[in-house]
Amino acid sequence: MRKNFIKFTIVFLITIIICFPIIKREYFTQGFESYKKSINGLENSTLVIAARYEDKNKNLISHNANKPIHIGSNYKLFTAATAFDLIDINYEFETKFYLNENKLFIEGGGDPSTTFGDIDLIAENLKPKLQNTFINEIVYINEFFIGEQYGPDWDEAWYEEHFAIPITSLQLNNGLSEDREFTIKEPLTFYAETLRKSLNLPNSKIREIQPDENKGELLYTHTSQTLDALIYDMLKRSRNNFAESLIRLIAKEIEGQGLQKNGTELMINHLKEKGVIDSKFIGVDGSGMSSSTRITANHILNLFQYINNQNWGPVYWQSLPSAQKDGTLYYRFENKNLKYEIRAKTGTHIGASSLSGRIYKPNGKDILFSIHVYEHELKREEVILKLLPLIDHIVVKISEVW
Repeated sequence: MRKNFIKFTIVFLITIIICFPIIKREYFTQGFESYKKSINGLENSTLVIAARYEDKNKNLISHNANKPIHIGSNYKLFTAATAFDLIDINYEFETKFYLNENKLFIEGGGDPSTTFGDIDLIAENLKPKLQNTFINEIVYINEFFIGEQYGPDWDEAWYEEHFAIPITSLQLNNGLSEDREFTIKEPLTFYAETLRKSLNLPNSKIREIQPDENKGELLYTHTSQTLDALIYDMLKRSRNNFAESLIRLIAKEIEGQGLQKNGTELMINHLKEKGVIDSKFIGVDGSGMSSSTRITANHILNLFQYINNQNWGPVYWQSLPSAQKDGTLYYRFENKNLKYEIRAKTGTHIGASSLSGRIYKPNGKDILFSIHVYEHELKREEVILKLLPLIDHIVVKISEVW
């Protein structure tokens, strides 16, 4: 009798040990599924929750984790990692200025970070060199980035918005006018016009370089910040034009032509070779804005684990927004009484909201997570008031339960 009791007790304890993690996972996800269905506009959406310890391949939670969905700006996580892998971390975009008789040439190098202040600095450096020269033409050169200036299947209505600006070899102020009242539709001529104004050359004509035209003597080279600083800015503030420039830069550096399509193909092939993604990954641009983008939460967790093993990994993680401290997470996680630091990338697209990142647990293993609500029907105001707090709450609960 005693032996049977001991045997039963051992079997019972083993069953509890084996089943408890499963029960905990199911209880966790079903609770949020039930809550989601109670909110108008979320009832028919897909909830995706994936989380794992940073040093484990098995997920703690795997709710729809292999379902291909649109992840919005979480896509930039892949663009940034590929750029770190394939481009020198100290790379600087260069914009060069030449003089040939009475013509000032601007050779764009794809710098997405140029500001109006930079233009004034450039003008101050050029003025002494142009002191005795009458400039009758300002000629721009757009050969660094070529091909499509927007992304495949981007909605043309987006072209009026700040988040979908054309990508050319010359860019200024993230595609916005100085008063931020309108988007810049012709960045090449706008750049040249702004420089003309700063140089006080109102009568100089502006045009594009002609085939085989001699650009003359190099006067000045303006350089951007290094690649790591640009990626920091891109991820902190979720800059689409930075991501689109980087995907073209990848193609330019590897193949010699700054084409969006080629850069995307290079990124996908590279990440497949590294075992980060599989055939479910669909990407056609640098920012993830294309409506055809499809990626799984497990792709993102795989990427995070890959990043942890790279020498640039710490720089990458520091580039992600920190909850309640900076970037796109500055106003998130309000009233959550956070016990741990959370660094994560936000993502927004039509009917989709995402958050993927890392929970830093000083007394335990860090947790990587990727959370998405896909195909919801909420308006922008409702997303801010209802959906984002729900996603934040899920992250907090993951940190508390595991």
